[in-house]
Amino acid sequence: MSNPNVGFEERPGAGAQAEEVSPLGALSLLASRAGALTVATEASLLAARVEAGLFYVACVGQFKRGKSTLLNALVGETVLPAGVVPVTSVVTVLRYGAERIARVRFESGHWRAIAVGSLPLYVSESENPENRKGVLAAEVLLPHPLLASGLCLVDTPGLGSVFEANTAATRSFIPHIDAALVVLGADPPISGEELALVADVSKTVQRFLFVLNKADRLSESERREARRFAEQQIERRLGRPTGPIFEVSATEVLTDGKPARDFRTLVEALGTLATEAGSDLVRQAQQRGIERLTARVIQSLDAREEALLRPIHESELRLESLRGSVETAERAAQDLGYLFTAEQDRLSADFAKRREAFLTRTLPGATGRLVEAIRSAAGQGGDLRRRGAALARQIAQDALEGWVSEIEPIAESRYREAMQRFVRIGIDFFEKLAASDRSFADLPKQALGPVTGFRTARRFYFNDLFELEPSSGVRRIADLSRSVEQSAAAAVPEVSEYLRQLLEHNGTRVVNDLDERVAESRRRLESDIRDRLREGLDYAVQALERARHRRAEGAEVVDRELANIAALRTQTQRIRESAAIRT
Repeated sequence: MSNPNVGFEERPGAGAQAEEVSPLGALSLLASRAGALTVATEASLLAARVEAGLFYVACVGQFKRGKSTLLNALVGETVLPAGVVPVTSVVTVLRYGAERIARVRFESGHWRAIAVGSLPLYVSESENPENRKGVLAAEVLLPHPLLASGLCLVDTPGLGSVFEANTAATRSFIPHIDAALVVLGADPPISGEELALVADVSKTVQRFLFVLNKADRLSESERREARRFAEQQIERRLGRPTGPIFEVSATEVLTDGKPARDFRTLVEALGTLATEAGSDLVRQAQQRGIERLTARVIQSLDAREEALLRPIHESELRLESLRGSVETAERAAQDLGYLFTAEQDRLSADFAKRREAFLTRTLPGATGRLVEAIRSAAGQGGDLRRRGAALARQIAQDALEGWVSEIEPIAESRYREAMQRFVRIGIDFFEKLAASDRSFADLPKQALGPVTGFRTARRFYFNDLFELEPSSGVRRIADLSRSVEQSAAAAVPEVSEYLRQLLEHNGTRVVNDLDERVAESRRRLESDIRDRLREGLDYAVQALERARHRRAEGAEVVDRELANIAALRTQTQRIRESAAIRT
């Protein structure tokens, strides 16, 4: 899981004594000695965050709620990228700093200082699609008074967009949330996925702020209805009142530069949270981190101990059995792949039928509107055919955009149903593996979550085909001698045919784009699942090889290793118990 504690350098633990450092610092040292290097890094970074007195208020919600715009409004400037399509792809932390600086942390662990204005190159879906640059997280330091007391505003990718990795990034951040700023809308006020996220966060977080954004786009009755619906659903899920839902328009604040609606009250609520609960939130972050990270260290120690105690021949038998399981799962996936190929063909045929239905119901009305527009324009002079061609393009484009909005959700739903069967194979394999050996219980399964839609963005764009040839001199002279009605009658057949070709050609291109997205999304999903299957096997092979090396060094070495594991486990448990007593 990506480490969100981006604002701090890892503190070295080598040579330090556990009694001389904080509980998290001691845990980082123990994790390093236990070979759990990822845990060691996370513990060290969290220790630095706790020491600095910083706590995370994460802005969460469905994509296109305006979360990034809201955070920009709260800090009074456009720092985070925002747009009309899903934008945020990487968790980004806004925290206090005397100077405006930004930096990003990559999967390799190294930092890169960047200009604040270049942040979109690393955290936006358009500039860093599906996080191909391998950015773990980003941070921006700003000299804003709202952040001066230790409050850090966190921008998270939206839930429910076509980019599954974005939703996964937000869910992986849940353990690090200290308080939540939930951004709601009107259509719907709160989605099922948002409710599920709020419920998950509430398991460890007690403080929520709820915001109804884009309030300027709603009537009073719509705002009242949205607020009532959200309150009912949230209270039913959490079993407690939501508290006030702040009605704001982040765009209004950024555009006009003045607080409007409940914006000032929201800022005051965040300030109160920081002054009255900030220290408690930091302390709770430390406790949650110790509980989570000590469990992972102990799990790692248990796996090492089991590998040493289990007879090598038994481990080899288990490894062979595991190889057989992987091969069986891959064969099953391959067999199912043939069925999915047939399903792709059925989907493609369904898309084609929907294209024909679209043309059948759209062409007559579109042609009628075109004819009427040509007749209205006939008396205005100019080249009527060229003007008619422009009208045909606009009518066709409007009709196709409406159809794409209609067919795309249907196509994604059909794809989701088909692919979920394939995902089930991978999930079943990992469940059996985890049941057979607890050392496999935490194998990466992020690619095996629910299939929420296509894994590639729409590539379709409207194609003009061609523009009608300019009227010849003879035709122009002939048009001059015609009445308005005659000129319109002469232009209608040619321009109507152009409209038909536009609709048919671009309708086919929509279908081709959907076919390609189905095929590409399927290939990526199958590749991810096969990678996870092989990863499970590699995990087991590595455990066996470690045990072999220790056994080869002799019983005395194995005994020392077992004693060391026992000592590390005892120290880890003491850290956990000591932290629990402090709270």
